[in-house]
Amino acid sequence: MSTAASALTPSLPVPTGWSPAFLPGADALMMPLPGPDRTTPVFTVRRWNTNADLPEGSAVHDPRTDSAPESPRFGSRGGPDPARGVPVGMDRWSGGDWFGLRFLRLVPSLAGRPTVETRWLLWSANAGQPEGFDPLRDAPDLDATAVCAVADLALLEMMFDSMAGAIPGEWASALAEGHPSPQSVVRVGRVAADESSAGAADESAHDAGRPGSRQRFSTAGAWAGASMLDLAPDALAFLSQHPPGEPWGQLLDDRARPVVEAGLASAATRRLTDRAAVAAAVLQEAEQVSTLTIHSRHGRHRALELHRSRGLVAAVAHALPVPGEPDEVLLGLYPAERSAELVIRAAALGPSDSRRLGVDTVSRELLLRRTLDPDLPLPAELAADPRWQDLWSAPWLLWTLESGGADLTESTAGGEVLMGLNAARWGNHVLTRSHGAGDGGSDGDPDGGSRGRLRQPDYPDHPGDLVKLVPAQTSGLLITLLERLAPFTAPARR
Repeated sequence: MSTAASALTPSLPVPTGWSPAFLPGADALMMPLPGPDRTTPVFTVRRWNTNADLPEGSAVHDPRTDSAPESPRFGSRGGPDPARGVPVGMDRWSGGDWFGLRFLRLVPSLAGRPTVETRWLLWSANAGQPEGFDPLRDAPDLDATAVCAVADLALLEMMFDSMAGAIPGEWASALAEGHPSPQSVVRVGRVAADESSAGAADESAHDAGRPGSRQRFSTAGAWAGASMLDLAPDALAFLSQHPPGEPWGQLLDDRARPVVEAGLASAATRRLTDRAAVAAAVLQEAEQVSTLTIHSRHGRHRALELHRSRGLVAAVAHALPVPGEPDEVLLGLYPAERSAELVIRAAALGPSDSRRLGVDTVSRELLLRRTLDPDLPLPAELAADPRWQDLWSAPWLLWTLESGGADLTESTAGGEVLMGLNAARWGNHVLTRSHGAGDGGSDGDPDGGSRGRLRQPDYPDHPGDLVKLVPAQTSGLLITLLERLAPFTAPARR
């Protein structure tokens, strides 16, 4: 904050160990002293600007415009803008002298580490709400943003909320009229499809070789911005099944031809690229294998496999078995911390209504039948509940995530199974075994407002079992998925 501004208005409280800094376009910025092992979190506050207030050629992105998915169809061509990341949460928020909306988004990597953005659009609680006030339409007073490494979210989210709530109600922006650095917001454009393999590819298979006859990076749908490599099934089989005892250097077997054609090996030397060799090692020596299975109106389908080894994950995505659509296989190599993001993409999870259902215990068989047949009538015992009416009218995905050792048969015995229902904007629910009325299904707000971890569910053994539908915000699922798929490891002290 400038000296002149700070003399007239209260300054922002700075957490212990943090210090103010300067960023063009930000009215205030705070960050801790950088450490050698973690991505430095950053907290910024800006005045809200409409496009009319900005220089020509610039724009403000309003997170309210793309945080409510209408359809959970996996592989939909209308995927998120890769420059803005994957929307995960949107909820109402209040704290201190402010109230408003809070958004959570997985954003493109910063310094090679997957990052998450929490953003608040805030109005003054002291000013009161004018007649006809609508937070989904009206311009806010302040725009606060916190960015941190995905692995640090569980440790920092409460502190970030406290920082947003601690902004003084009388605080005015540091960039007062006549300040030499007026705010400007740079427009973030889409990456053109023909430029994506060079511009949008990050830590995935970008270095896997020169583009071959089949090689391309996904640019739309569920994998927009994820840089998944289109791979022939034969090439994937070679990487997954090549005998570990045989050398990886010279590829003499004719079975290696699809790998060469995919650009994962040199046609001249017939050697796997370094990236391909790492992907093959992860596929074959995985410490944990997780499988996401989806039920939809197209039937049962294995949508995603995650093979994790030594901080890396090899992701294999399968296309939905839709008539007329190619049977694609996509492969990506990522830091393990992106595993949760990949599951969220594949299950099409996003911000949604998280209120409780009036009747929250039904048979799993009914849920499965409705998922496979959208025209199934709503049972009479549920028809009086408006929440069930909304839920029943939405498109559904029923998904199951199994995690275990390389032998997936270990997963069910170990209880590492998570099952959920995605009904687009009408809600995400985790399915737990019903033990009778009154059981709580999640930690925190009974209406689904908690952004904390979810209680470990019991997976129902038989289709006829009664299950409880526990409302779950995707932001809460994110924490659960991170704990399960990429356990946090504290950085080594130096």
